[in-house]
Amino acid sequence: MERLDLVQFHWWDYDVAGYVESALELARLRGKGKIAHIGVTNFDAQHLREILDAGVPVISLQAQYSLLDQRPRNGIDALCRSRDIACSATVPWLGASCRSAGWHAGSPATS
Repeated sequence: MERLDLVQFHWWDYDVAGYVESALELARLRGKGKIAHIGVTNFDAQHLREILDAGVPVISLQAQYSLLDQRPRNGIDALCRSRDIACSATVPWLGASCRSAGWHAGSPATS
């Protein structure tokens, strides 16, 4: 395989430095033709904006979203619309069950 069609980039702990630099490395690989598109998973608006402002061409966001977990409505949806970034939901049906079981405790995607 010479090129990946899409790389979904995820960073769990924003207190650990390097997510912008890592995203920039993906952009560099995209420039070399190794990656066709860059997406992100569970980024909040503030941290996605930092990556975009650094020049990383993000085309998609995959976020936890359900009837009870509507954090994407706290700014990330507007940012994605303004930057023409496609959004998709993960665990839309299981979100509430998983969260009540404690599986999402400490998730960084809070806005």
